[in-house]
Amino acid sequence: MSKEPFIIKPVGTKKSDLVSAFPEMFVNPYANVLLTAPTLGGKTTVVYNILKKACNHLTDVYVFCPTHKNDTMWGEIKNMLEKKGCRVNMNIHFIDHDNNRSLVDEVIAGIDEKLEVDKPTNKPKPPSVQQCSFIKFDNNPKVDEIIEEPKIIKVKEKTKNLYPEHVFIYDDLSSDLTKHHILLRCMTANRHRKIMNIVCAHSLNDIEPNAWTQCHYALFFPRLSFEKMLKNQDKMGMDSEDSTTKNNKLLHKYVEATKNGKSKYDFLLVDKTTDKFYRNFNQEI
Repeated sequence: MSKEPFIIKPVGTKKSDLVSAFPEMFVNPYANVLLTAPTLGGKTTVVYNILKKACNHLTDVYVFCPTHKNDTMWGEIKNMLEKKGCRVNMNIHFIDHDNNRSLVDEVIAGIDEKLEVDKPTNKPKPPSVQQCSFIKFDNNPKVDEIIEEPKIIKVKEKTKNLYPEHVFIYDDLSSDLTKHHILLRCMTANRHRKIMNIVCAHSLNDIEPNAWTQCHYALFFPRLSFEKMLKNQDKMGMDSEDSTTKNNKLLHKYVEATKNGKSKYDFLLVDKTTDKFYRNFNQEI
């Protein structure tokens, strides 16, 4: 009997193997999420639930909210994140007005600098055992011996459940978001930087059109103005074939999800990557 040694052949990892660690909320771990709700509409509680699922001990969280010291929910969010091992940085604004500095731009510059330092070289790395398949063949074949077709044994890597490495949260900043055009700068290349952005606004008018185009998920809470939703629908990049209240698809889904805007806890989630609508996170409507 001939022995069957092996040679090593590397096996690559497909991008499809990389998925969010919290798919029950968002499939994209580096998503841009926009929440629109009136005052006391429940958006901070939803942010708490998102962060509880979307952050692990390696996630850095940056909060920009003028009322974070007065709102007890932000204190609960900070405690929850720190128990996970996250580094949490809370500020009243993304601009340091005393020193005329953009805190967001400085953080992003630091992320980009680290990515440049950590950029892999073109030199190929030796394959690891976990990334190898094994091709069997005869070590010392005889002339009259027929060698069977080599068999490839693939070692499949475990699915990588991804968390964002950085989370930026903007809350209660109203027209400053559009004035400084900060959202467009931080919402681009967030996959490369492994950033999740969460923007909380009281009004649809607080979000600039270019930011809507970069949005992956939009959450609409009860008691929003139908008139403003219709007016901003084109800006949001959503289907506006019928701009009348009676037959508008977005408004119909909003009414269904929030029980005509009267439900206290339910919201409409629009997945702009798939054009699907949900009541809360997982009930498709």
